[in-house]
Amino acid sequence: MSKLSQISESDESQDDRAITAVDYLNEQAELEREARQLMPYEPEVCTYSMGALRQPLFACLTCLRTNSNQPNGICYACSIQCHSTHELVELFTKRDFTCDCGTTRMKSNGCCKLRLRQLSKEKLIDMKRLSADNPDQGDDIPSLSNSYNQNFKGAFCDCSKPYNPMDDSNMFQCQFGAVCGEEWFHEECIIGVRPGVINRRKPTKDKAHGENKLDNLSEPGLDASADNVAKSNLNIDESSDDEDEVLPLPGFPKLETFETIICWKCTEKYRKEFECLCDALGYDKVYNIRADSLEARNTLLKREDSKKRLSEENYPFTIFLKDTFKKDIAKLLKDNSEDKQYQGLIKLMKSHSFMFEADPIYQPPDDPESDDNSSIFELGMKSLNRMPVESALGGIEAYEQIKNKLTEFFKPFAQENRVVTKEEVVEFFEREKENAASRNQS
Repeated sequence: MSKLSQISESDESQDDRAITAVDYLNEQAELEREARQLMPYEPEVCTYSMGALRQPLFACLTCLRTNSNQPNGICYACSIQCHSTHELVELFTKRDFTCDCGTTRMKSNGCCKLRLRQLSKEKLIDMKRLSADNPDQGDDIPSLSNSYNQNFKGAFCDCSKPYNPMDDSNMFQCQFGAVCGEEWFHEECIIGVRPGVINRRKPTKDKAHGENKLDNLSEPGLDASADNVAKSNLNIDESSDDEDEVLPLPGFPKLETFETIICWKCTEKYRKEFECLCDALGYDKVYNIRADSLEARNTLLKREDSKKRLSEENYPFTIFLKDTFKKDIAKLLKDNSEDKQYQGLIKLMKSHSFMFEADPIYQPPDDPESDDNSSIFELGMKSLNRMPVESALGGIEAYEQIKNKLTEFFKPFAQENRVVTKEEVVEFFEREKENAASRNQS
């Protein structure tokens, strides 16, 4: 290799890692925009004092590990204000749940900063002094009505896997939830086949030489007729050029035909009642038939269908509820209130009234600054103006310190006319974070 080519490759490698100031600022602006979209609410009030709510929850895995593996659930505001440096898992919504932050379930994390801040405002006492005057901080009583499933340890579905947003499979939360704890399930697990067993990616085409026919052959063990059935079930559009498209799951209802589900774990406990619901409303149901492949599942299903109703006795099923299910169930209960065959279903639904009545989700107040196009620096200055003078001065002093350090960091690059790389910027902030952590510990 010539010296010239070595220099050229070295320059190209450096260019790949280099980032201009404009690029860096644009990247930060995009991250800020995404943060506003993901966290649009004002994180100022802990919901603990509001009692049991249907609300967005997070599980703190850091506190789980440091509190005898005791599961926990925290509200939106506490996930930002009290656990921002912890490993969190988003659980979305759960019913009848009281925030665990600041309770004995999470004693290692101390008191809830939001409740302590509110208490300091009410008593007009400095937060540091209030904290010092409360040696038993973090001893609030947790709710006895909270229930915890595997989600609170970061596992989901019947396969007990962590949530992966890159999976091809859709996930659905059980509306009923009395048995499963409002669990989330993969499409494949609902029908009884594990995620990843079925290749749901559209066969690729060789654009230069036309379609590669080998890509459309069945998997080993499938015959030609099964291959044709699979194609028709998948509704493959041969004219589509989207090679990254995830194809529908054979045997699974189309997504636009339902809104939510009642999982097979819940229907199995109340099988007679939910059979009655399905028959009366004509809702789709899919049997959970455990199999190692789609072909094996279809074979079992056909074998059972050839017998009289044996599949209904042998296999649990998931119900697919339409977007009108609340109105449908309410009308069903009203129209059949005196009919003996519906009494079991009526009793079950009335004990779970959220199936036909309003079931609102608590949401924190909107953050007035979430729609603001200001930068983080500008938002920070606005926050400083609302803080007590002593705290504001401390914030300004911290800002001056980091500004001086940044100036010193960039100075050699300016003097030597060098381009600063993204890795060097990230390394600078990681180093400062470690230094701040060591100072706090000492």
